[in-house]
Amino acid sequence: MRVSVIVPSFNPGLYLRQALDSALGQVPAPHEVVVQDGGSTDGTVDVLRSFGNSVAWVSATDGGQSDALNKALARSTGDIVVWLNADDLLAPGSLAAAASAFETDPDLAFAYGDFDIIGSMGEVLRTYKSSAYSWMRIFARGCYIFSGSLFVRRQALLGIGGFDETLHACMDLDLMLRLDAAGRSQHLGWTIGQLRMHDANKSTTKLSMFLHETLRVRRRYAGRSIRLWLITLWSTAIQLAALATTPLRYSRWWPRHGRGKTL
Repeated sequence: MRVSVIVPSFNPGLYLRQALDSALGQVPAPHEVVVQDGGSTDGTVDVLRSFGNSVAWVSATDGGQSDALNKALARSTGDIVVWLNADDLLAPGSLAAAASAFETDPDLAFAYGDFDIIGSMGEVLRTYKSSAYSWMRIFARGCYIFSGSLFVRRQALLGIGGFDETLHACMDLDLMLRLDAAGRSQHLGWTIGQLRMHDANKSTTKLSMFLHETLRVRRRYAGRSIRLWLITLWSTAIQLAALATTPLRYSRWWPRHGRGKTL
C-alpha cells in the first residue's frame, strides 16, 4: 500500500527536521511526504530545501491548519494517509504495521494505534494505549485516539469531506466523529505516534479556542438529544480542568502512572 504522510506546518522551529526524519526513516519508506507550510519565517523553508526531492513541499499563506491539511491531502497520491504534525514523530515500524493491516483487509477504512507523549527534548513522558474506536466514547471523552497514530484510506477520508476548515484547534475531534461513517476500523496494537508537549502547543496557549471549538463540535452532533447535551456539558467541564492543568500534568511534579495506561 502506498502511504502518504501529510504535514501541516507553520513556524515549527527545530522540530520539523525531526518530524520529517521520523517519516522518511520508516521501513518501508512512505510513498511520499507532503508538507503544506503556511509561509513560515523561522527558517523552515531552508529545512525543507535540505531534504531535496525526498519531501514535496509548498510554503504559502493558508487559512489555518485544516486548510493546510486539505491542501496537502489534495496534493497527495497515496492509498493511505497519515497526518503528522510538524512537531510530532512517527514511531519506528508505524508504516509497516499500517500497510500490513490495509493489505490484509481491503474493506478497512481506517486503522489506529497507541501513542506516547514526549517532551521538548524527545523524552517519553507518558505511554497510552487507545481503546477500540467508539463514536460515543469519542463524543464523551474526546480524542483518546491520537490523530498522529491514525491512518485513513484516502478515498474514505475524501468521502467524509476531509478536514473542517472552520475549525482551527479541534478539527481532530470533528474528524474522529465523522470517521464513524467511513467504515470498518482496526486497532494496530502498536505505538504509532509521539505527541510532543512544549510551550508553543496550541493546547497550552489557546485554551479558549479549544473550549469554544469542542463545545461547537459537540453541539453540532448532539442535535435534540438531551443525553448528548448533558454529556456535552460534562465533557466541557472535564476538558476545561484538563487543559488548564496541562503544563502541570506533564511536568516532573505530577505523579506518573505506569506505562501502557488505556484511554
